[in-house]
Amino acid sequence: MKSSIAVLLFSLFLNIAFAQTTTISGKVPSMKKGKITVNRPSNWLIDSDINGVSLKKQIAQNGSFTLDLKAIDKEIILFTVWDSLQTKKLYEQYLYISKGDKIALNEKSDGKIIITDAGTNHSKLVGVSTFYDVGEAYGDPLPDRVYERINNFFQADKLLIEAYLAKYKPSKEVANAWNYHLEYARLAAFYSIYSNSSVRKNNPKWISVFNQLQDELAISEDKALTSPSYQNYLGQFLFTKHQSLREDFDEKPVKFYDEWFYGDSLKAKAIMEIDYTNQLRQKIIERYFTGRVKEQMYGRVFYYLIHDQHFFNAKAIFNDFERQYPNSQYIKHFKKPIQEAAARLENTIPKKAVFLEGNTTAKWDNILEHFKGKTVFLDMWGTWCSPCREEIEKNAAVLKKYFEGKGVEFLYVTNYDKSEAKWKQLIAFYNLEGSHVFANEALTDEIMKKIKVSSFPSYAIIDKNGTIAKVEYPIDREALIQQIEATLKK
Repeated sequence: MKSSIAVLLFSLFLNIAFAQTTTISGKVPSMKKGKITVNRPSNWLIDSDINGVSLKKQIAQNGSFTLDLKAIDKEIILFTVWDSLQTKKLYEQYLYISKGDKIALNEKSDGKIIITDAGTNHSKLVGVSTFYDVGEAYGDPLPDRVYERINNFFQADKLLIEAYLAKYKPSKEVANAWNYHLEYARLAAFYSIYSNSSVRKNNPKWISVFNQLQDELAISEDKALTSPSYQNYLGQFLFTKHQSLREDFDEKPVKFYDEWFYGDSLKAKAIMEIDYTNQLRQKIIERYFTGRVKEQMYGRVFYYLIHDQHFFNAKAIFNDFERQYPNSQYIKHFKKPIQEAAARLENTIPKKAVFLEGNTTAKWDNILEHFKGKTVFLDMWGTWCSPCREEIEKNAAVLKKYFEGKGVEFLYVTNYDKSEAKWKQLIAFYNLEGSHVFANEALTDEIMKKIKVSSFPSYAIIDKNGTIAKVEYPIDREALIQQIEATLKK
């Protein structure tokens, strides 16, 4: 009897485990050797690469593929098939996925993709727009054509979603996910255009249309978190609001002090000198968001500060978050890198760091005097420049170690910076051994002309005779090492 029960329980366990297996499979011969990517718009913070991709798979030579989606449940994903070089989209589709779904995509002889599932009807909704493309209307001075084209996409999606919900009557969770996606799609699409131009933001007609769309929907809406369009909107809101606050600090300081620092200009200036990003984003979150949306917005801040290598105030902000959301999934995911970065902010300046003059009288020739007859790797960066910090984190220590004792000098010139204290703190943070210049604008302009670049970060190799060779950004480390070694042999 006991043996029979054990067998029954084991069999039941296997059935449950099998039922929970979630897959997308199929055969698309015209897309053979292509690459599939899966994006999870509502879970990208802890389950994606920097491009938001959570899963990649190459299609076999015969066009077949199988994706294991066991980590995905009750969310809308973006399923994309690319060409083999991953430069052109061959097929793209939103799909609602829940645990246990078995979805199949198969290509007919006429090239049409047929989607079937194992009775859930989750994948019966096809054709919802993944991007509202306004075409040549993008540059219009007035919003009329832009809004019209966005609204056309919206109305087409509305008909698709309403027909799907009426025919298949899916669960409330599925219906809510698609309805919220539809609700925020028009606002997100318009916002992406409106927020990209200060001209538009200062135009009454653009402002009127945007405000109308914004007023129709809640900024903070927990139930919409499974919606790709709402996720898109949240990202735009945080980025644009943060940019506008930085502009207010520069152009309308009194308004900025009053609205965000209770009129305390000294405190505002002290904070903005060191951290013009993290604390402002926290203030935005605390003012505009609540509940699970607020929790996720903090997650965005942690994701960005780690990616951008901007850790000032990160520990204090994380502690505030941990007190508010002690059981959040983001604690386990972000705590360690933030603690490690906070510890590095306490580093002291390395003994092998040398500070050269960069004041109003300094010239490029004055700087080069220190490196006569030597090969120099020049890094033009800024503490305000996240790509600069990212490249330093990835490459500086490796390059320094590789060329130790081989006659290469490292010169780091910081540009358009206002705080020497912050500059030196980051030199310590990255343990940047080498020579350092806190450049004035005239010196920056002179160097940029000499090396023939116009953006940051920028790099160059200077040989023993003073000849300059530009280095491409982003750095290809192996190619750069070969380039420096070739220069050393001259």
